[in-house]
Amino acid sequence: MRQEYHIYMTSDGRISMAGLSARTVPHLADAIHAAVTQLK
Repeated sequence: MRQEYHIYMTSDGRISMAGLSARTVPHLADAIHAAVTQLK
């Protein structure tokens, strides 16, 4: 997610929710959806 979507997480997968805004939530949702659906 970091390279493609520029979303940075801690080593245990946490994301800072305080850094989100109404404008950036769709971007995060798209990134999570892509990551989950591309798992094999």
